[in-house]
Amino acid sequence: MRKWTVLILTIILTALLISCAIAQTDSGERGGVAWTYENGVLTLKGEGPLRSDDTWTKYMKKAKQLVLEGSFPDRVNWDVLSHFPALTKVIYNTDFCWSSFQGKKIKEAVYTSENPVFIGGAYFLSRLETITFENPEADYLQEGNLLFNRAKTTLYYYLGTKAEDVVVPEGIEIIGEGAFANSKIKSIQLPSTLKEIRSEAFYRCAIKSVTIPASCCRIGESAFRGCTALKEIVFQGDHMEFSAEEYTSDGSWFRGGFTFAECTALKEISLPSSDLIESSMFLGCKNLEKVAFGEETKQISSSQLFLNCKKLKAVYIPDDAEFDSQIIPNIKKTKILCHEGSSTEEKAKYYGLNYEAVSSD
Repeated sequence: MRKWTVLILTIILTALLISCAIAQTDSGERGGVAWTYENGVLTLKGEGPLRSDDTWTKYMKKAKQLVLEGSFPDRVNWDVLSHFPALTKVIYNTDFCWSSFQGKKIKEAVYTSENPVFIGGAYFLSRLETITFENPEADYLQEGNLLFNRAKTTLYYYLGTKAEDVVVPEGIEIIGEGAFANSKIKSIQLPSTLKEIRSEAFYRCAIKSVTIPASCCRIGESAFRGCTALKEIVFQGDHMEFSAEEYTSDGSWFRGGFTFAECTALKEISLPSSDLIESSMFLGCKNLEKVAFGEETKQISSSQLFLNCKKLKAVYIPDDAEFDSQIIPNIKKTKILCHEGSSTEEKAKYYGLNYEAVSSD
């Protein structure tokens, strides 16, 4: 009886091993893209476009490593590679692939091509610990935990995993997409040479305060979104461009807004002047009480600008700034501050908004 039991168990185990081996190896091709899945490694090869309904997508939930070979520049489907919950490593055997990964376990990126293009924003929901460029002549330089271009004018990424103070060196002009996203840094000192902070640069970062130097004139979409410990933002300059829209060369793709969205510790902020205060800038800032827009601000978008800002008490709107009646979500609790005799006062009256006008002297 025992021999039969052992034999039956052996047959079942063998069948399971065979079925697992078969399930672990698969391949296919469609529309110029060939794919192979084997033992947790998914390889995509071709010239694209990648499609969300392709057969290979059934392995997205289990793949631990992704290998990209070819060219996949299609921004229209920029999120087609986003859903890899088990992914830990991405290998680029390609110069460029525009995509955003939402897998939170990704720790390593390897670039094997001759002219690699690193986009930190692809990893704004995870935190890379290792970035490797196999071409020693690639235009990337790592010093400590910071990844720069060789000219040290762009800071692409911060690879640290611990809570620490960071000093960005002088000469840096650009903080790249997703550079500090999801990092645990305690504080950051930005250089006087900084010109631009790109999209998701500090997304869900742990910093409590930040000073934006006067040299910086542009902040990208969602740059500080979800910084739940951020209490103080100081602008040293008088004018800022807040990214509202970014387009491809054919005008087919865009995104915008959310610069300080979900900064739940933020209570007060004074902004520099801007041609446009983009939509959703303060969405979800549930403890925000007071906002002042710069004196030369031209247009203030009302689309979800203060959505879920339930404690908002006062908003200063400068003379001649364009806005509409939907700017304040709760006019009973929130007061518009303005100058006597200004067009802002006239609009507040016209829209029936709660306001307080003071002398401009």
